[in-house]
Amino acid sequence: MKAFKFFGTNETIQVGGMDTANSVVLDADTASTAFASNAVIEVVPTTTDVWIAIGTAPTATAGADGNCLCPFGSPTRPFGIDKGNKIIATGEVNIRRVD
Repeated sequence: MKAFKFFGTNETIQVGGMDTANSVVLDADTASTAFASNAVIEVVPTTTDVWIAIGTAPTATAGADGNCLCPFGSPTRPFGIDKGNKIIATGEVNIRRVD
C-alpha cells in the first residue's frame, strides 16, 4: 500500500482499517452484546445527539455522570473498549471497529 502524506510537511499519515463485518446499529436504550475481545471502535449517532455509557451493565442517562454526549453525525474519536464491556445510548448509534 502506498503511504498517505500531508501536503505541507510530507509527513506520513497513520491510516487504520475498518471492520464492517463487525459494525452494528443499536436502537435507543438497547445495550450492545459484550465485546468478545479488546477492540478499538468509533460510535456515530445516526438520528440525533445521544448520550452513551460503557460498562458491563451500562445505563445511558442524559447529562448523568459517567455518560458522554455524542453530537449527531459526528463520530467519536477512536477509543479502546475492553473485553466484556457493552455500550448503550439514548438514541440510535452505529458502532464500528477501526482496528
